[in-house]
Amino acid sequence: MTSCSRSRCGVLTAAVLLLASATGSGEDKPQPFNVPLQNPSFDKGADAGGAPLGWSRYGGGGKDQELKIVDVPGGKALSIRDGDPAAEVGVVQTLDLKGGETYEVTAKVRAVEGATTGGAYLQFRFLPSGEYVQTNLSGKSRSTFSEVALRGTAPPDTKQAMIYLYTHRDPTPTLLVTDVKLVGGLPPPPPPPPPPVPPQYEKLKDLHLEIPLVQGGKPTAAIVAPASGVYQAAATVIQEEIEKRTGVKLPIVADDAPQAAVPIRGNLIVLGNRSTNTSISALYDLYYCLVDLKYPGPGGYVLRSLHNPFGNGYGVLLVGGSDPAGVNEGAKALAASLAKAPSGKGDLSIGWTMDTRLGKGITPPTELKDFEIWEASAGYGSVGYFGWTSISKRMAMYYMTGDTQSAREVVRLSFPDKQATKEIEEIDGERIENKHDPLAGFYHYNAHMAVLLWDLIEESPVFSDEERLRITNAFARQLNHRKNEGVYSLTQPPACVSTRHGQWSAISLYCLGRYFNKDYPSPVWAQCIRGGELAFQSLHEHAWIAGESDNLFWYNTGIAPILTYMVLTGDRKPLANGVLGDLFRGQEILISGRVPDWALSSAAMDFFNKAAYLTGDGRWVTYRDRTGVNTEVFRLGQSFWPDEKLQAKAPADLVGKWSVLRLPDPAWEARGNGLPLENSFYIASYRSAPDAGGDYILLDGFNGASRNPYHTFDILELRLNGRTVLQGYHNQVLTSADGMVEPTVAMDAALLHSDVVGPTATAVGEVPAAAFCNWRRTVSQRTGRYALVVDHLTFDADSGNMKVSTSWQTPGGAWNPSRQAIRFAATDSSPAVDLRPGDVQESTSGGGVTTMDWTGPVQKGRRRIAFYLIGQALSGPPDSLACLRVAENAAALALPQPAVVSVGEYGQVKGELVVLAEDHIHAHAATGAVLASADAPLDLDWDFKSGELHVVAARPTELALSLSAADRLRLNGEPVKGRLSQAGYTIALPAGRHALTAALPAGEAHANLVVSLERIQSEGRKLREPSLAAAAGPLLPSVPELRTAMTAQVGASPAAVLEIPSDTGPQLGIAEGNTIHILAADGREIRRLKTEGNVRVLHWWADRRLLLAGCVDEKVIAFGEDAERKWTFTSAMDPAVYEAAKTYWFKTAPGHEGIHGLCTGPFDEGKSRLFVGSACTLEILDEAGKLVKRMPIFWGPGRKFLLVNGPAESKNLLIAQWLNGSD
Repeated sequence: MTSCSRSRCGVLTAAVLLLASATGSGEDKPQPFNVPLQNPSFDKGADAGGAPLGWSRYGGGGKDQELKIVDVPGGKALSIRDGDPAAEVGVVQTLDLKGGETYEVTAKVRAVEGATTGGAYLQFRFLPSGEYVQTNLSGKSRSTFSEVALRGTAPPDTKQAMIYLYTHRDPTPTLLVTDVKLVGGLPPPPPPPPPPVPPQYEKLKDLHLEIPLVQGGKPTAAIVAPASGVYQAAATVIQEEIEKRTGVKLPIVADDAPQAAVPIRGNLIVLGNRSTNTSISALYDLYYCLVDLKYPGPGGYVLRSLHNPFGNGYGVLLVGGSDPAGVNEGAKALAASLAKAPSGKGDLSIGWTMDTRLGKGITPPTELKDFEIWEASAGYGSVGYFGWTSISKRMAMYYMTGDTQSAREVVRLSFPDKQATKEIEEIDGERIENKHDPLAGFYHYNAHMAVLLWDLIEESPVFSDEERLRITNAFARQLNHRKNEGVYSLTQPPACVSTRHGQWSAISLYCLGRYFNKDYPSPVWAQCIRGGELAFQSLHEHAWIAGESDNLFWYNTGIAPILTYMVLTGDRKPLANGVLGDLFRGQEILISGRVPDWALSSAAMDFFNKAAYLTGDGRWVTYRDRTGVNTEVFRLGQSFWPDEKLQAKAPADLVGKWSVLRLPDPAWEARGNGLPLENSFYIASYRSAPDAGGDYILLDGFNGASRNPYHTFDILELRLNGRTVLQGYHNQVLTSADGMVEPTVAMDAALLHSDVVGPTATAVGEVPAAAFCNWRRTVSQRTGRYALVVDHLTFDADSGNMKVSTSWQTPGGAWNPSRQAIRFAATDSSPAVDLRPGDVQESTSGGGVTTMDWTGPVQKGRRRIAFYLIGQALSGPPDSLACLRVAENAAALALPQPAVVSVGEYGQVKGELVVLAEDHIHAHAATGAVLASADAPLDLDWDFKSGELHVVAARPTELALSLSAADRLRLNGEPVKGRLSQAGYTIALPAGRHALTAALPAGEAHANLVVSLERIQSEGRKLREPSLAAAAGPLLPSVPELRTAMTAQVGASPAAVLEIPSDTGPQLGIAEGNTIHILAADGREIRRLKTEGNVRVLHWWADRRLLLAGCVDEKVIAFGEDAERKWTFTSAMDPAVYEAAKTYWFKTAPGHEGIHGLCTGPFDEGKSRLFVGSACTLEILDEAGKLVKRMPIFWGPGRKFLLVNGPAESKNLLIAQWLNGSD
């Protein structure tokens, strides 16, 4: 049942899991009911073909396909095995069904060892309409069943339904299914939102300019001071002045009193800042004030009125200061203002209030380019990439300083004339997409701040009512810019939180709706709020975010909007349920501890401070300080600056263990790669220190097909003893057979194991779908000593020419062919480091990447194991470090101490990975390691000198050790009783982690081990000698040198070379600078053509006999065979590119100017056309150089073209774009 065949029969409505919410009264709620199914648990037997009774076989007839009832704990299950990629197989049940109801189908699924569930589906189809819903039958585990569910609403004419459990073509899954259930009477999907038509208003809202403090001789406001009493004197100054004016004493209430709660239920005068007054903190979170420990600064104060923030007519008068001295001065200033305020008997109110005295030493900049913001980062600076534009910066500067020029600039830029439009183009670029109607045309990254700030300054007398209404309507029109971004249409939570694009769009829509629905209520604005909230609601269930899991340098920008959402809305459930902690842990996994750190470059100051605020954890202060961004300058916006109770601290809890960011259940299910849920991960890291010292490993197991080189299980970073050895996406293995890879490309790795035993961190990853093989990589790093990388490839196809390319991206390292090593020279703080392969391989180096290639014949089922050592050359000769193959599955090592590493069985050694060294043993999943053996696989690390032995046992195990003094042995600090056996001193270990001390190896046994290790190392050196000799010989066969046909001097370096046919034989056109040299076959210059601008590309228009020159000055010039110009065309950027406002795509961007590609051929109705590629623009010209068509082609200049046949004798044009470094 392919998706194509089914789509012809019906309409695919959705494959989603609905989170329904009941609405209406109890009587209106749908009452769920069970719909009986035949043999839903498959315990009634099966027919001769294996189909369960009550079900019919679907598909089948392919090779290696089977339906079978099997026993499972607690009952029966249907086994569906599909080994044929060309056929489908499964079961189906048809049943009567009532139309108009909403139903949910569930089934329990379990994966099977060695197989995938990818490509298996549960489908629920309604008849006679043919509409259906469908979801993956994804088994999360191979040991337990998990439930899969999908919901759909039956069309009114529904009479029957069909439930399919089946496999698609191409994938070959195997799975177990049981307990199929169908429930009806569920809540229907919510109705669609109202049409997104923004109202335009003729009347301005009630501004509620006056905030009554006393009316009719009674208090109508309360003074809110912190319960700590820190501002009691300041509150009393205000209280006494009001009493003096009116005879009425306003109550002073604590910030934890009910009267001080936010949303406010009366007029308030609040004192302090976000860190000292909980009422101000709540208003600050909602972006109704900006006063904090940084603004207004030491000794400064701000008096601000906040008018009707919650739509109930009440207002707030803020007496703000960053310290008590400032608040005291602010209270005096307010008292002085109240002393002059007009009042009647028993009446006193205050209108728009803006009084600012910035703190000591704070001088705001006057030039827009110098405005700094709290959203600044080391990478983005204060450009305001997220949230800000020149308009919102001007709004903030006015609100924070009272600078009226900035207020007037808001109006000028909001309704721009030609000069203002030019300024917006130059300063804001893409941040304001519609430069003719800026308030309506903000880019989604940059929209929300302006409406939040407008809400704070709208009542200012610096604006007229006419301007206010005009600005209001412009903001309303912004809905036209937001409505097609996928948020407004939401009626239920999406499966995941969107990328940073969708997140900022949701926040922009939410803020727009919040502003308007308060004073201009409408279902449209209510839906803006609801859509914005729904966009983040999946965080209540899981941590799946669609974006920046691949662009890890932007990871923090993919979760920063979530912090803004949580603060603005007060939604703390993602914090309480651990989802935010998961997202933060992903960020911490990436942080290496180095300064500077690429993982922190894009993170803004407010991101760190919000993280510290929400979590109460000082590590985020530490991370902020590592960025080096200056936090002592005056910045616009909210700092969320932490108080003295939240001090910087090191992330000590990350040290000495693996931290893993795993795929949430729905993300794993959507991935559909067949890997078990418990093994699916994005990234993982280990560190031995919380800073730049020690060791650090960063692994990437997720390929999001974004802006990075291809990768699956990549060592993104490896640091050894404080020195970064590996960094980048080129630390992995790529395979090909006869120069080809498979059509299905692996995109994910399974993390099979990650643990730290003693001082050794080990991780095992697997890529089952690597090209023509299963690739398993083990990374094992002994902290501060060395690292081993072992690649285990099991081939799944025969090939006489299999190529295995292992690449290493080594900053500061250089390939040394004679040493067969990548050498890192010693520094003042670090010894020399070598990366040494176990085999002599053909190696190439360039661009900081060394690639080691092995090529040879392979057979299906056979394996190749490769070993690599990263070690420190502490002393001794150049070969004091070594990695030398001694067997298919073993390599001798010099660390420089002698050692051997093996996989599987090698002599007395048996384990998935065992390192036997002169001074230690490390083993993973091992039962034999010469001096130690066990009756079940376990992990151990034994330091011979200290006698410390760490063991991890998956189940109760007997461990035998060769010891010098068994009576001194201690297990977890206690004496241990064992017995002597042929294998050694044997002790019983329960399952779990154990530490043994005083475990000194027996002297003779250890001496014998050292002798064996030295012998194996010597054998390894001898075995390598023939390979080294062969590598030293010529790599390429000797062939005759090519004969020089002709030479010619053309001046500067050629920019383009083209063969030109002529009646006298082929000629050569060579462009350099603004000159085209036409050469004969013998190199003689026949003629010289000139252009105004430098030539970038040449093309011969064969059927028009024209030489075309594409130049950097935007001109296409056509020369005839007589060397005369026939016509000149000047390229122009398509207006849609301009409107998109991506200035880095414009012709004005460096490297994008001019013509990049030319092509000719028959196109529309067979007419010969010229295709011109320039900055995000395709232009089609006729033979006379006249424009036929111009259209946008986004994401870069068109460079290469290919005309291919289309349907009905038509032609299609393929365009390859020039990589420009911006995309």
